[in-house]
Amino acid sequence: LSLSVCLCVCVCTCTRACVAVCAECCARRLLCVLSARTRRKFSASQLPAATTRSSVMAWRALSALSALLVLVVAVTATGRMVSAEHVCATLDAAACSSSPSCGDLISHTVQQCSDAGGGVVQLTAGVFHLQNDTIPVLQPLVTMLQVHNVTLRGAGVKDPAKADDDGTLLLVHGMHGGVRLTACSGLRLESFALDMARLPYTYGRCVDVTDTSMTIKFDPATYPFPNTTTTTTGNDAGSTRASPSDWLYKALAVMGFDPATWREAIDAVDAYGEYTVSVSGDLLTVHGLGSATDGRITVNQSYVVRHQVYGGTGIETAGSQDVTFEGVTLWTAPGMGFHYDDSKDVTLLSAAVRRRPGLPMSTTADASHFSQCSGHVQLTDCHFEGQGDDCVNVHGIFHDVRELAPPDGPPGLFQLGSRPAGGLSELNPGDLYLFRNRSTWAYEGKAVLKNFSLVDGKQVAQFEFPDGGKNNVSRFALLNNVQRQPSVEIRRCYFGNNRARGTLLKTSNVLVIDSVYNHTSGNCIQSNPDGCYWFESSGFRNWSVVGNTFVGCNGGALGGLGDIYVAACAPKFENGLPTPQGNNIDVGTPFGGIVVRNNSFVQDQPHHAVVLWGVDGLIFQDNTINVAPERVHQPKHHLGASASHANNTPSDNPFLPPRPHHGRRMPTHDTFQAPPPAAIGNLDSFAVSPTKAFVTGWVVDRALPASVASNVTVYVDGQAVLTVLANHPRPDLVPKVTPDPHHGLLASLPTTAVATLQKGNHTLAAFAHRPDGSLWQLKSSPMCVNRWRRSCNFPQDCHCGAPEPPRVQFRGVLGCKATNNLCDGKPCAFDTDNRTSCKGGRWG
Repeated sequence: LSLSVCLCVCVCTCTRACVAVCAECCARRLLCVLSARTRRKFSASQLPAATTRSSVMAWRALSALSALLVLVVAVTATGRMVSAEHVCATLDAAACSSSPSCGDLISHTVQQCSDAGGGVVQLTAGVFHLQNDTIPVLQPLVTMLQVHNVTLRGAGVKDPAKADDDGTLLLVHGMHGGVRLTACSGLRLESFALDMARLPYTYGRCVDVTDTSMTIKFDPATYPFPNTTTTTTGNDAGSTRASPSDWLYKALAVMGFDPATWREAIDAVDAYGEYTVSVSGDLLTVHGLGSATDGRITVNQSYVVRHQVYGGTGIETAGSQDVTFEGVTLWTAPGMGFHYDDSKDVTLLSAAVRRRPGLPMSTTADASHFSQCSGHVQLTDCHFEGQGDDCVNVHGIFHDVRELAPPDGPPGLFQLGSRPAGGLSELNPGDLYLFRNRSTWAYEGKAVLKNFSLVDGKQVAQFEFPDGGKNNVSRFALLNNVQRQPSVEIRRCYFGNNRARGTLLKTSNVLVIDSVYNHTSGNCIQSNPDGCYWFESSGFRNWSVVGNTFVGCNGGALGGLGDIYVAACAPKFENGLPTPQGNNIDVGTPFGGIVVRNNSFVQDQPHHAVVLWGVDGLIFQDNTINVAPERVHQPKHHLGASASHANNTPSDNPFLPPRPHHGRRMPTHDTFQAPPPAAIGNLDSFAVSPTKAFVTGWVVDRALPASVASNVTVYVDGQAVLTVLANHPRPDLVPKVTPDPHHGLLASLPTTAVATLQKGNHTLAAFAHRPDGSLWQLKSSPMCVNRWRRSCNFPQDCHCGAPEPPRVQFRGVLGCKATNNLCDGKPCAFDTDNRTSCKGGRWG
């Protein structure tokens, strides 16, 4: 017992520097114990005189050898801790930057340290300039392959805006990733920052819009555009060749940005594609993206033009285990920040993805992403903000069964398919896979993948099922690797002011606790495993969200269905085949054991705070949901496209104000004349922010020549506020609707109307002027403008003057405990279906 205690104290509580001393102490203690036991057991009275001395000496020798063995084992077992504080080398920022390749020097030094048994590679304070034009675009400049038991440690996080800051900064030049770790273990990266010399995006204010282009004015000092390289000698003299800066002359995404709230603008453009870019002085033009492709592009709106989205990664980890990043900050990257693939037991401590002070974006894609990982994922005291996609995404990967084995073929032989989004997903022989019905997500069995092969580019896999291979797997069933779904703990973290969602957690054994979500443009927490397009798996159990604060979720262009949203996607079938589009499944329970407790939701407008579909076992308890008081510069409400409304006659509108209005009135039943059937059109969308409001749509009057546009009058609460010519380009109308595209409606409302729309409930309608003097109401008009909802169907879902919508939605929830939840100080109302029951199920 004393030996065990001694060893435990040595390994667990001693400082690393004295581990060897402790191990020697343990060995001496063992020698004493064994010697004492030898003396007691083999005393002179118990042995013949002739053998007493020789036997005792033999046992003492054995004791000494045992002690020596313990010493060797102790030192070997603690060798990692001893070597972890051994400083293998110190790299100076200036000396490294002046070398031919600073990134290669760091990589080589870390490898040498690993080969010597491990230790610390120390980076001095200062800027390490990472530049190597021989490395392909988007590839990392620092690589670590099979590195073990090494700590790469800086002198603290350096703020790139402060020249006198004493921290360590790795500065990437060109379109490259930062660091890649492959097949590493016991690796720690500590106390430094990573940034790019040229940001992977350009930010500016729109000064011109055409049908096919948009131009922004930007600051060339912050966003420089070096010229391409021109060859002046040799056979190619005078020609322009590719240069390291050529990646700047394309745009892969354009996002509207609100400088008042310093995050993604509401109801603004959020376009993805591949567009060419030209630059003249401080003007940048995006070609191929203009008012004809997105009518929301407007002059004086601010935009972020991303030159790369999913390109190079800040720090990438693949096929590694026991990797820790502590005190590491990424200011930007041309893609994801921290990306983990097929790695086990990874930890982020006080790690951050942040925007440089005064800049609109950090990384251009996810702050962190975990694909096909295993073991445990830990995030503690992390801060992720301002990135171009999700804060955290943890998921496995689905395949689907494209073809079953023929009846006379071997059981468990399937032709598999990968995600419709593209790519060939990895398979892992020897791992256990779970099969689910594609439409219901019902369990169909488990099997071990024995082997697979590629036949004409398709994966043909052999699985071993129990009971001699018999199985109930159906065609198009989903399957995922259950051994590559890590447990996750997120504690005391901050996520906010980013495009897209907060945390996507599609795995079992999850705990999110004491964290803050602040104005993510989509759902704050989303678990939407997808059997439709992305194929990110899977169903899960034991998933808890406790003691967190959610502020202003779903506040951007993406929007969302709930602050916390859990549902599974099943595809629609056409001609017997699954399509990439789908809906939430309303049968089955792919999720179970969910706890949502003691959370605070502060909403900019009332909407569903929690949406749960298909859950067996739920505790929803002690949560508070409130609407925030009006904030300065906080967008109040906005409305997207409305569903079509069958009754277009104004007198049939139950929301028309009963009292007369001053000024021009919306037509009444007495003055309205039924239009001839030649007029067609639609009120597509309406949006309002604290400073502006606009409507979009189209109208074609076939009583007029195809080249003649119609005037449209817009009414707010029955009062005309604007008449405008609907001649905006709408190429989507050609040729099916009209041979001339200039029939689009895009109009900004006057400031008086914008002020009116800031509070309360309102109706908005649009009428086209006919050649005979009559007015014809566009389809989808009127719309409900309501500060509680971003978009709604008219009139049944608008809640104009009606009670606010329920804050909690349950569909197919079996066995629940829902107690002590308050919405605006009152017991919460629940939106449920007839499958939801708090009887039966796991906790019924």
